Amino acid sequence: MADVFMYVDETGNLDFNGASKGSAASIYFTTFLCKANAYDAVRTRGQMELYKLAWRLHFSEIAKQVSTREDTLYVIAGTFGTNKRSELARESLREVCNAQDRNIILCVWESSSSWGLQVADYALGLSSDVWKSVNARGSSP
Repeated sequence: MADVFMYVDETGNLDFNGASKGSAASIYFTTFLCKANAYDAVRTRGQMELYKLAWRLHFSEIAKQVSTREDTLYVIAGTFGTNKRSELARESLREVCNAQDRNIILCVWESSSSWGLQVADYALGLSSDVWKSVNARGSSP
């Protein structure tokens, strides 16, 4: 039984635990969805529906890769937006976590006061910028 930590951002996820590698370097698992290409049905239901879809797709694969059913998977997410939007995100994440076949504990931290979440957000932003520039050139990273 291990404790595994997944840091979630609206553009992806960072697993700082290194899964079974102990204190090895961080492993990045990132799922990027292009908002402009979202299905009309998803757009109609709003931006939080796109986030929930991304989290569901991402968690269904990554949770299996970084943990076993005997592990405890801590999903750490930062707050964002207004109180109402933050609560919608918390509800969406809770729904996604509950749908997984893992023991998941959802932790929602105040983004502005957690340096780790700020670093994760910055790193994901850079990854997104690199992906966009490489994709625009038609090459691979």
